[in-house]
Amino acid sequence: MSFANKAFQTVEELLFRHRAAMFWAAFAVAAHMRFRKSAVSFAESAELHHMMSDALINYADGLVRRGLIGEISITLSRLFAGHPWIWAWFLTTAAAGLFFLLAIRLMRHLPEDPGAMPLVLAPWGLLFIAYDNDSFRNEVFGYLAIAAVLQGVISGSKGAARMWSAAGAVIFPISIFIHEIVVFLLPALMLAFILAARRRPEDQKWFAACAAAGMTLGIAIFGVLATLPAPDLALLCAAARISCVPLPPDPFVWLAKGASDAVSFVINSHDWKDMLVYLSIALIASVPILGFRVPSLSPRSRMAVMLVPIVCAAPLFAVGIDWGRWIQMILLPLALIGIAAAAAGFAEYRRLLPHWAAVAYVATWSMSHVSAEYDFKGIYLLPVLGMVLAASFAWRKFRVVH
Repeated sequence: MSFANKAFQTVEELLFRHRAAMFWAAFAVAAHMRFRKSAVSFAESAELHHMMSDALINYADGLVRRGLIGEISITLSRLFAGHPWIWAWFLTTAAAGLFFLLAIRLMRHLPEDPGAMPLVLAPWGLLFIAYDNDSFRNEVFGYLAIAAVLQGVISGSKGAARMWSAAGAVIFPISIFIHEIVVFLLPALMLAFILAARRRPEDQKWFAACAAAGMTLGIAIFGVLATLPAPDLALLCAAARISCVPLPPDPFVWLAKGASDAVSFVINSHDWKDMLVYLSIALIASVPILGFRVPSLSPRSRMAVMLVPIVCAAPLFAVGIDWGRWIQMILLPLALIGIAAAAAGFAEYRRLLPHWAAVAYVATWSMSHVSAEYDFKGIYLLPVLGMVLAASFAWRKFRVVH
């Protein structure tokens, strides 16, 4: 083995071994940047970055889509002081943190094979929150429902598996109140429940009941919210104690617009060149997913399973300009389901990329949630790895001394 190949292999192994530390570093950076962006924006003009104002839509003028987090934040502000946007930041950050915790718990059940490193450290995965702070918005509550169901797949006890599946069934319909795009995660949630049922055949009726209850209620809630009249935006902004910008992409404005307005906005925002760029990003991003092998499924059946979430999420690209977020909404749930299936023995993950290509995949490029361009924030991964290794070395020395 050449020196260069050995060096890349060592870096790959270190990245895989310290993946949890990399994830929590990304989470900490994103939480800080979101708070800082919101604080600066609010201090300058009483306006909020659209990432946070999305979480302050509320029920000041009655039931409205996306209003649950904002209503809870306003209520907490009245009870315990503090501006509503601070409570909204806290709630969304806590939800993202809980999702990270469950996702990392899933990844710990992967076989200790560094060949899976491009999958777990992919730029569209958990690290996306650091590369683009506008990612992991309210869809994180849908991710949380899927991750909860998958905990039942890796759980060692029947009671815990039942509890986790019930939690996922409860979280999913609640998440529709937080953001309606979560409904597009239905196919992934269904796959998670099917996997849980295969893991414990004796409890198939329980998992089927949880799946039916959670998904049916979620669809019903989506149907109700989709037919509500437009609210008085001035009342909502006043309740949130912020100044709203009466133009897209301000989230409050979209409450008074329909699907045709959303499609027109997408057409005016993304041309055919953007489509080609995003298509190339989606193809590159999907490479690690292809490493999963399911012995019980034929290649055609395996491809069909992967295509269902893609086809069902396709309308998102017509009604929203955040195409990077939509790519993540397809790939991240598929990755987590594949990891849970591998942990349960239903699937295996095979290396696709040589050592140098695996390191290049995670430590060079990244994507934007809304811009049709390649970012290269992945290069920060190696310096962060260096800091993690230095901190780990210092901690070991400290423990030896004390």
